Amino acid sequence: MKNARIHRIRPMFRPAMLAFALAALHPGGVAAPAPGGPGLSSGAPNAPGEKTEKKREFRDALTHEDLVRRRETDDPRRPLAEFQEATGPDPAASNPKRDLVASSDIICYNGNATLVPKRAIISMPERYKTRLQFRPGSKILRWADFYRLNRGWITTVEINRLQAEGNVALSEETLEAVAESPNLVVATMKGGPISLLPPAESSAPVEAGTEDDEEVPAAPAASAKTATATSLVRKP
Repeated sequence: MKNARIHRIRPMFRPAMLAFALAALHPGGVAAPAPGGPGLSSGAPNAPGEKTEKKREFRDALTHEDLVRRRETDDPRRPLAEFQEATGPDPAASNPKRDLVASSDIICYNGNATLVPKRAIISMPERYKTRLQFRPGSKILRWADFYRLNRGWITTVEINRLQAEGNVALSEETLEAVAESPNLVVATMKGGPISLLPPAESSAPVEAGTEDDEEVPAAPAASAKTATATSLVRKP
């Protein structure tokens, strides 16, 4: 076994030899294999005219106008086709744009400025009137940023929607605090400045000779501070 040689095992019969042996045993019963080997075609080209490839057709791509036209013709429910042209006055002409600067007051101090709505300033001491004018070169800030830098001379009064619309008057305590404050007082709602309209009259005066014919009690006299604060609130 030491000097034994290892031979590669080769098949005893090749396909051609096997076919020849079978043909010898069964004459006329087995067909000869194809030249390319068993199961392989001879590779001969097809005869001309026997098989022809179908030529591909290329069409132009649809444009946006073609798609819109096809949509209009295919879909019978065309909502845009039922719309009619609007007639009448132009709403944009009857509702002109508002001028933000014209409808606001400017508070300017120390190189900074901000805008608040008209009637938002409900108390303005005489010494601060010069700070309601814009100075060239001042930087426009948001109200929150401007107020944070000027808390020393600006005071805010928080009000609600009914008070801002003038349907409910401010309380006596609020009016007294506004009158006694030496600072510029601004009405705010949820931290932002808001216009404070004058309070509406609660009721009309009762004339003499009504069916009840009762005397109407006179309203208590307002203090001087409250009267001053009320006049400041009513000031446009």
